Amino acid sequence: GTRCRPSEVQEARSPTLTPRAPIDRVIVLNCYGRGGSGIVWRMIGSSPDVIMTSEEWHVGVFGSSKTLRKGLPLAFRSLGIQSFEPLRRYALRKMLEMQRPTDVATKTDARSLVVKLMDYHIVFAQMIGASFDRATFINLTRHPYGQCESLMRSGLSLEEACRWYADVAHMLAQQAEAGAITVRFEEVVTRPIETCDAL
Repeated sequence: GTRCRPSEVQEARSPTLTPRAPIDRVIVLNCYGRGGSGIVWRMIGSSPDVIMTSEEWHVGVFGSSKTLRKGLPLAFRSLGIQSFEPLRRYALRKMLEMQRPTDVATKTDARSLVVKLMDYHIVFAQMIGASFDRATFINLTRHPYGQCESLMRSGLSLEEACRWYADVAHMLAQQAEAGAITVRFEEVVTRPIETCDAL
């Protein structure tokens, strides 16, 4: 895939950000929505070497457009597209604009950015990784009973929740085959210190 040049990252940076070490690594947290991902996202972001984003990836990149949020990932998935250069460059600029200001101000030596990639947006994982010199992918999985129950509480029917779970599980499996690190939500809950240290 296309790798962005260091100058490309600098060009995409928001002009309002304080001069600091360039971000050259992205940590992509692939996860279910309503699956406990906020806990793991903050665990990773608690490192002094990691800057968090102020919003989830799909919110920061696509904004309030439901058409883009829902249509693009489904189109990419159905057509087998892994990257689209204009979108890659646009998403990179939006990601760098999303850097949390307090992290940028206090973690001046941090060179990693962690983004939360939820549900069908996992299809964009490799495109995101291609924009940085280094990319680490982490899968957060959850037992289907707990995850489907959580999805049903958000308004999905049992059939819809099961189909959603199966689709995202397949995408997570593809990421795992490509080398993503897998973390189980149940381990986060029962062994939080050990899990945080491992991350």
